[in-house]
Amino acid sequence: MLSKFNFILRSLLHYKRANLIIILGVAISSMVLTGTLIVGDSVDHSLAMTTELRLGNIGYSFSGIDRYFRKNLRVDIQNDLTVPVASIMQVKAIASSQGGALRVNNIDVQGIGRDFLDMVPENTLKEVPGRNEAYISQNLADRLGLKIDDSFLLRVDKVSLIPKNAPFISDDENQVSLRLTVKKILGSKSLGRFNLKTSQTAPFNVFLSLEFLNNRMETEGKANKLLISHEAGSENSNLLSIISKNWQLEDSGLKLSLTEDKKEWNIESDRVFIDSVIVNAIYEFDDNPALILTYLANSLQKNTRKTPYSFVAAGPFLNDQEKESNEIIINSWLAEDLDAGVGDSLLLRYYSIGPLRQLVENEKWFVVKKVVLLSGRYADRNLMPTLPGLSDAGSCRDWETGIPIDLEKIRDKDEEYWNNWKGTPKAFIAYLLYAVIKITLVCFIETF
Repeated sequence: MLSKFNFILRSLLHYKRANLIIILGVAISSMVLTGTLIVGDSVDHSLAMTTELRLGNIGYSFSGIDRYFRKNLRVDIQNDLTVPVASIMQVKAIASSQGGALRVNNIDVQGIGRDFLDMVPENTLKEVPGRNEAYISQNLADRLGLKIDDSFLLRVDKVSLIPKNAPFISDDENQVSLRLTVKKILGSKSLGRFNLKTSQTAPFNVFLSLEFLNNRMETEGKANKLLISHEAGSENSNLLSIISKNWQLEDSGLKLSLTEDKKEWNIESDRVFIDSVIVNAIYEFDDNPALILTYLANSLQKNTRKTPYSFVAAGPFLNDQEKESNEIIINSWLAEDLDAGVGDSLLLRYYSIGPLRQLVENEKWFVVKKVVLLSGRYADRNLMPTLPGLSDAGSCRDWETGIPIDLEKIRDKDEEYWNNWKGTPKAFIAYLLYAVIKITLVCFIETF
């Protein structure tokens, strides 16, 4: 009688071919699985290393898209989160060296402060660049042939708090030229590959002092991105609630002030126009706010008499605001200039923005309903919005706007009005030139 061992041995020998195939199949499968696990672990490690080289200690970024908030917003958020938070200004640029012989487009420029140093692994950066100094990535140094203490030219896209497609905004001087000295060349371990976008391609990086960059772009105290340490945890909703808690009107580009009679509040936007989403939020506090739009008219005309370049305010100045009205209120200065009175017809000409930012001149007839004195609500200089190149001009002939101004049309009496009353509106109509730009306030938070 065969023992169990002999029986198993004879069975293996009898079916040796089939058993050999099975053994080989198991061995090959084991090799494949082991190799896959090794490769997968290597890929995971490589991705982790790439992410660390690209982001350092950054776990989250908060961007205002085309909005610029207080750089000190990060202090309030850091106090609540108790983890490092940094404010930066991120813009695009073009770099060149050797008199323009070598040139690189699509440069990522970061304006950084000392708070950014906490985001660098192993704290390999000890200080931020000084005035007219730059830290550049190794790949940019190689492309431009730069070494420590070499100089190069950086043309930075100029930041503006006001949207570039807003009326009256000039397209001139869209770039700021900076002559910089290379202070450090950053390798991959010093955030030379810093990139908030998911990409395997190393970007061309230039790091400048945030204070210096703000000074040259005339955006003192502003930033457009927050960088939050990975130590903050994984709850995006918690981060957003903390940011919302510390967000102030100034961070949305809004200013709140009392009227001169201290009976009403004024809300004014640094962006000239108040976005529709903000208007809707205002309605939650006051179901009947006074929406006012002040616009620069090309001319007001009665018969052959014409007054050039006058501000006209649209708002709750007439009794009936429920429908379009062809009535207009004019101040005494305009009435005298046009020899106009109650019942007279005036032609208003003004620009609107058409396709591709082309200016289109429109015109509309109005009937004078009332002539008012330059006093009280009809003499409020604050009704004119803050417009770069216009509000701060010493005289009408110093205006620099994004619309064509015929300086020959400006008379001595127009200069005198500007000196005495600045952009105080000369005429008032119903709110039919409604032009609150419908741009949603978009801020987003990204997790890495």
